[in-house]
Amino acid sequence: NIGLAGADVTTLAINPQNPAILYAGTYGGIYKSVDGSATWAFSSRGLVVDPEGYTGFASTEKIIVDPQTPSTVYAATLDNIYRSTDGGANWSLLSGAGLPAFFPVYDLAHTVSAPASTLFAGSADGVYSSSDGGATWSKGVGLPNLPVYALAPSLSQPSVLYGVAGFSTGDVYRSADEGATWSKVAGVGLPAGSAALVVSSEDAALLYALASGKLYRSADSGASWAQLTIPTSYASSLALSSLAPRTLYVAGSEGFYRSDDEGATWFSQGGEAAPTALIVADPTNPNTLYGSSYGGTVRKSTDRGASWNLTDRGFTAPRIDVLLADRVTPTTLYSSTPEEGFVRSLDGGSTWEHPPGSLVYNANTLVQGGEPSSPTLYAGTYGDVYASTDGGTIWSQRSSGLPSSAPVLRLATNPLTPTTLYAGLDGGPHSPVYRSDNGGLYWLPSDAGLPNHRVEQLTIDPATPTTLYARTRSYSGTQDIDSLYRTIDGGASWASIAAGLPTSLNVSAFALDPQRPSTLYAVANYGLYRSTDAGTTWAFLTNGRDERASGWPYVSNNAVLLVDPSESNTIYVGSGGGIARSTNGGLAWSDLNADLPSDTINTIALGRATSTTPPR
Repeated sequence: NIGLAGADVTTLAINPQNPAILYAGTYGGIYKSVDGSATWAFSSRGLVVDPEGYTGFASTEKIIVDPQTPSTVYAATLDNIYRSTDGGANWSLLSGAGLPAFFPVYDLAHTVSAPASTLFAGSADGVYSSSDGGATWSKGVGLPNLPVYALAPSLSQPSVLYGVAGFSTGDVYRSADEGATWSKVAGVGLPAGSAALVVSSEDAALLYALASGKLYRSADSGASWAQLTIPTSYASSLALSSLAPRTLYVAGSEGFYRSDDEGATWFSQGGEAAPTALIVADPTNPNTLYGSSYGGTVRKSTDRGASWNLTDRGFTAPRIDVLLADRVTPTTLYSSTPEEGFVRSLDGGSTWEHPPGSLVYNANTLVQGGEPSSPTLYAGTYGDVYASTDGGTIWSQRSSGLPSSAPVLRLATNPLTPTTLYAGLDGGPHSPVYRSDNGGLYWLPSDAGLPNHRVEQLTIDPATPTTLYARTRSYSGTQDIDSLYRTIDGGASWASIAAGLPTSLNVSAFALDPQRPSTLYAVANYGLYRSTDAGTTWAFLTNGRDERASGWPYVSNNAVLLVDPSESNTIYVGSGGGIARSTNGGLAWSDLNADLPSDTINTIALGRATSTTPPR
């Protein structure tokens, strides 16, 4: 990977004694900058992020720097804490006495009392603290046996610490003795979905919190809360300047905002370049901020958020959700990342370029259709479909009949009728599937029998292209609900083919065997299923929870399947634990993770000239 920068940054930490040193946690490990984010270098030796895909995600949840010994850095993954004592060069797992066997970590915090700092971890059953760098731990007394998702220490009173326990309850707890004992703060608490908590640097009783995308303020240590009006429908991140305590920053779905009066009034800042997912304030300079957007790398502001610059040099793990090999010249690859947008490689992925003048920025899906010898490249974006006949340099819009501003998530082309295309959308008030019979010039709904759900996959039977499969996703309560549907009349009518799969309908990946199109594979509830009659019946093959001897990795709701179009018995699966391959039709598996970063696999493509390779 040369020339394709990026990474999905999930957390940022600043060295309080030398703010030019920063750490960025991603889905593939940790990066470090020593020049104020101008350049970054991978710094994850010894760090293992979700090594077997137990969560379906590979994520660094939180990084904190020891305020007294800044060469000591801590990183929380979803199920472990790691420590580095050499500024991130090397990491080791903390498994000190007092920790439970199952230790998912949701937040980390530090308090400072001479002569040493105390480390706190919010976990699945409370708060654990260590005053010896993680060698030994003590569980705080007085907390319920509930997950603690947010921790907030007081800078003005180092012995005071707040925590939010329970995702569905939002109860606030307070400790006045550095986490040894806790008491529930009397009052109604926060709404469900509490995700962030900060304390004013001047007043230990003044708190701000995010819950279900809304901002709340308490002036009485959390006894009562008032919702603040913010100019975004969903707030993702909150930062409070320690040097300007009345100044708040919020990143949300519509952009970035600043308040200089404790949240009474707000200013939109930074325009489209501003971060929308994560905000961190420099503890030594009130003008300097860092942030990121979903799927993106680091952005920096030196004017309190008025302007932002992308600082991604050195990030080498961009989030790639779509990857396509050209039919005619398989060393030509097409892709799209949140930061780089649409890119192509003419040398099999060694180098990448932005085609000059391209209309397409971010593509949710890329497919090739049209005549086999001169294929047309189609891109589905947020609201439109585009077509290119020159490999992505010049594009024309092909969106007539599609609902405006509706994300086009999947495209599928008919290999026998080059001008027939299908588009899968995100659900909502419009139809989930549309069809075009003229190369995308006009589209009509094609969804009778389909629920109005998000379309995660569209796959065409290459031998009988009037047969299509759709994998859909909806959200119910606390989990994603996925299912499978089939049409045998080109999308005129659809019917479920989920009978025989787990009743919870968590179908997280689907693939068709191009040589034997009636043979289907599905990942459902961590296991692999196969159908040899086009989905009428399903047989269980293997399960990552119970049959690890087969080598099948543990996958959840983030997986991708691909059957080799030239060898039916060869199947690939990717998930939070990397990539694995079976050469006997899914009965036994071996991992292919050597030399790969510890990262989530979002898409797999084979560099072969074939029209049947799935787009994911």
